[in-house]
Amino acid sequence: MNITRIRSVWTVLALSMAAFGVAGIANAAPGTTWSVLAATLAIMGVYGVARVARGISRPILARLSLGLWLAFIGVAAFHLPGLETVAVTTPGSDTAAVAGLTGLTWATLIGACSSTAFLAIEEATMGTETTAIEDSVVEQEYDF
Repeated sequence: MNITRIRSVWTVLALSMAAFGVAGIANAAPGTTWSVLAATLAIMGVYGVARVARGISRPILARLSLGLWLAFIGVAAFHLPGLETVAVTTPGSDTAAVAGLTGLTWATLIGACSSTAFLAIEEATMGTETTAIEDSVVEQEYDF
């Protein structure tokens, strides 16, 4: 059986964001089965964001994180009047509009949180390869 690998980190990011969105919609549905499905999809999405974070540079990850936070703030503005109020003003099904906004909210929020967390992990582990001060003094490498 030949399984093709996804080579683009942006495809993996798009799939992760879709998993977050479907998890948000599934979480809004009543029942334990839907909650388990939502948790599973959210875990899969975070794994995808982890793969993306490993495959791109820190500056790009920082811009991605900032962009997702700004997108979340933009989507969160629709929650101020209420999702049902916004859904009434849009053409089409009110239920579909509420589900779409719920999924978009989840996708941007969890995507922003996970990308920020992986950026923080990269920043925290960046300084682990430094030499001790005593070693640089012994080797007469002064860095003032």
